[in-house]
This record gives sequence, C-alpha cells and structure tokens, in this order.
Amino acid sequence: MAVSWKSWFSVILPVVLLPIPLHFKTEAAWCAYLMIWMASMWTTEALPLPVTSIIPIIAFPALGLMSSAQVTKFYLDDIGFLLMGSLALASAVESSNLHTRISLKTLLTVGTSTYRLVLGTMAVTMFLSMWIPNTASASIMGPVALSVIDQVFHNDLPTSESLVDKKGGAKRHARKVLQKSKRVEGIMMLAVAYSANIGGTGSIIGTGPNLVLKAQLDTLYPASTEVTFGSWMLYNAPVMAVNVFLGFLFLSLILFFALRNVQVNKDSERSIRRSLQEKYDRLGPMTFAEYVVVFILTATILVWFSMRPQFMKGWADYIPYGKLIKPTAPALFLTLLLFTIPKTPGRLENLETILTWPALQQKMQWGVMLLLGGGLALADLCKTTGLSRMIAEKLMVFKDFSPMVTVSCLCFAASLLTEVTSNTAICSIMLPVVAQIAVAIRVNPIYLMMPIAIACSFSFMLPAATPVNAIVYDLAHMNIPQMALPGIFMNCICVAVEILAINFYGTHVYGLDTFPAWAETNNVTIISS
Repeated sequence: MAVSWKSWFSVILPVVLLPIPLHFKTEAAWCAYLMIWMASMWTTEALPLPVTSIIPIIAFPALGLMSSAQVTKFYLDDIGFLLMGSLALASAVESSNLHTRISLKTLLTVGTSTYRLVLGTMAVTMFLSMWIPNTASASIMGPVALSVIDQVFHNDLPTSESLVDKKGGAKRHARKVLQKSKRVEGIMMLAVAYSANIGGTGSIIGTGPNLVLKAQLDTLYPASTEVTFGSWMLYNAPVMAVNVFLGFLFLSLILFFALRNVQVNKDSERSIRRSLQEKYDRLGPMTFAEYVVVFILTATILVWFSMRPQFMKGWADYIPYGKLIKPTAPALFLTLLLFTIPKTPGRLENLETILTWPALQQKMQWGVMLLLGGGLALADLCKTTGLSRMIAEKLMVFKDFSPMVTVSCLCFAASLLTEVTSNTAICSIMLPVVAQIAVAIRVNPIYLMMPIAIACSFSFMLPAATPVNAIVYDLAHMNIPQMALPGIFMNCICVAVEILAINFYGTHVYGLDTFPAWAETNNVTIISS
C-alpha cells in the first residue's frame, strides 16, 4: 500500500528530533524540540496547518510543561474574539452587497481608461482588504477586472465579415489584439493580487500576521501598550498607500510596453462606462441594510481608532474601568447590533436580520484561530522554560551589525519564506525569535517585530504563497514566470519601503529610538557584551 511522503514525514520527524530533549533533559530542550517539530510541520505542510497547531494542547500537558487549562486559553483568547468580530463585519458587508456598490462606484469615479481602471481596481481592492479577508476581496474584484478588460479589447476585434480579407490582415490584427488582451488581463490580475496582499497590512484586523504580532506582543510583553488599532493605522495605512501607489506605477510601466503599437478602439471607454453604470443602476438605491452596515463599519473604525490612539488620550481613558476594556468589547457590541437589526424593517414576511449565525459560520476562519493559538502557546512556553534567555545569549552576534542591517535581512528573509508556506505560520515562527534578537541587541522589540510581520504579507511571486495569488493565477491562466518575474521586483519594492518607513516614520509613531522599560521586564536575561 502506497503511503505519501507527508505521512512518513509526520511520523518520522518527531522521532528523529527526540535526541535533543533526551540529551539535555531540560524543559527548555523540550520546548526547542516542540518548536522545531511544529516549525517543520508548518513549513512543509505535512499536516494541515490548523492540525499542526493543536500539538501544544496534546504535548504540553503530557510533558509536564503546562496544564491543559493554561494551553487552551491561548486558542480563543481576546485576539480570537477580535478576529470573530472582524469576520462578522466582513460577512455583513458581503451579505448586504455593499462591496459591489463600493467597487462599481469607485471605478466610475476614477475613470475608465486602461490606466485609470488599474488604479481604480487597486484602490478598491486595497480598501476592501483592510476590513474583509484578502481572499474575499480578490474573489470579488478579480472577475470584475476581467470583465472590464474583456470589454476594452472586444470592440477592437474585427467582425466575421472582415476575416475574409485575402491578405489575412484582419486575422493577424485579431490575433495581435487577443495576445495583448491576455497580457493586460495578467497585469490586471497582478494589480488585484498586489493590492489585496498589501491592503491587508493597513489595519490590525486586515490579515493573519497582523493579529499574530498583536497577540505575541501581548503575550511576551504584557506591559507594552504602543500597538493599538489607532497607532497601527497611523503607521501602516500611509505605508500601505505608498506601496499600492508604487505598485500601480510599476504595473503601469509594464502596461505601457504591453500596449505599445496597439490602438485600442476609442469606443471601448464609453462602452465600459455604460456597462458599469448599468450594473450600478441595477443595484437601485442604497438599501436599509447597506446604510446600517456603513454606519456600524464606520462606528467600529472610529471607536477602535479613538480608543487609545497613543498620540492623545482616548475615550477608554475617561471612563470607569477603561483600562480593562480591549478592542474586542466594542467590536462584539456593534456585532450584536447586526444580529438584532432586521434587514428589511416593516416587512413582516421577512424578519431576517442583517447578519445571521449560519452566514457568520461560513466566514469563520477556524484554521487561522487555531494557528494563532498554537503560535501563542509556543511563544509563552519559550518564555516560561527559559529558552528565550538561551536564544538571547546566542544572538549577541547581531551586536556587530547596525539595527538597520538586521531588520533588512530579517524582512527579506520573511518575505522569501512566505513564498513557499503560510505567511501566518512563518510570522508565528519568526516573531518569538525576533523578539529575543531585539532584546539581545538592545533595540525596541517593535522595531524588529512590526516590519517582519508586515513583510510576511509581501508574497507576490508564486501562486502557492497566498490564496490571493492562487485565485488570480487561476483566473488569468498565467504561467509561473508571468507571476514570479514581476513579483520579485514587487517584493523588493515593498520590503524596501517598509524598511525605510520603520527607520524614519515608525520611530516617531512608536518612539523606537529608546529601549523601553516593558522590554526589560520580560523574562529574558540581558547579556552584557
């Protein structure tokens, strides 16, 4: 009977790694054993990522490292409920069809020339990806972009009567236009992929690595209060916008060469505008449900942003017990409203609420929640067993390099690693180690952890890197070089912008020029050089 390599690897790996803890016979050695085992399983995906993530629930109590009650609290903690609240908002946006109205209206506003369509598509996809899963925004905008590009070139194809041209000129022209159409389709799909992946970095709920960073900061450095919803947007939203705009300029350059010597029918622009306007008109006036979703989404953003913006006092500082309130509480309160307000008030035959539990269940990313929990459990175990201290001792070599060189190397490494495995898994593996590097070289942990988490979203080269890449790869029928070659440049552009941002802009937002007191209190012994 044939057995896949994944099955063999899953069985053999933990056995091969056993000499590590059996030789050293310390809790830190068992922690290192589990970390290497889980990191290898996450990287190779020998088991599904969520399945690997439940290993701590089994292994930690069995090895006497942590009780079951202590381990399981990481799997549905405050960050898990925050993810649930954000997914509820995303479900409400989709169920009310608000995303369709936003996308069509933006494209009509920006314009319908080829370059403006690319810009409009990227702007819409970026905005949607800040609030709903990147996969959903790509699934929404991909087909819209393809239909628009089809219209651009459809009017320029010769009619069947003209194909009888004896010299074959019409046929050659048709082939040429179709070839250019395929190239432009690929460029438009890359625009969707780039803006979806980058857009997820703009808010703390935008994508998995963002939540991993916030959760691990809370676990490793409980006294740290710098990274809030407001400070995240203050730093990351401008960087996100710059990266998307540079992505647009990069794709525009490729588009210029793709459309060189091709005269697209001037009627195409008017035809596209008519088509988009017809689709928008079919939506009719905004429904009650759409108005409610807009209000709740706006209210949620404002409440989160103004809660503890860091650069000024927030509303949580003025109310009793405000220090006990985290973003989860207002998010879930506003989510409750979506379950209570009817979709069409006044119609007794339809009392369905704006959001229903079955709709939310379909959107729940249970795998991501388990992945977050597994990473948090490992991070906490590293601290409690003393493995963090041992790592810090071994990483003093980084004192010979400037912090900018260190963060540059780590960012490029994170970006490349996420091309071959889950960005959330790579972030979960890297951040505990990166936190110890920061303590070892005496820099603010946020200085290293923030750009590494963001760089994990810069995966533009391979379809296997993210579900977004896989979606656009399939829709545009690309080959690997068509995605990988421009993806290399886009990876480098975004990582370079992030490195510059954290060294100049991030220093002012987060006060990264000093080593914070809350990092001193972490359970890591600082080794003098």
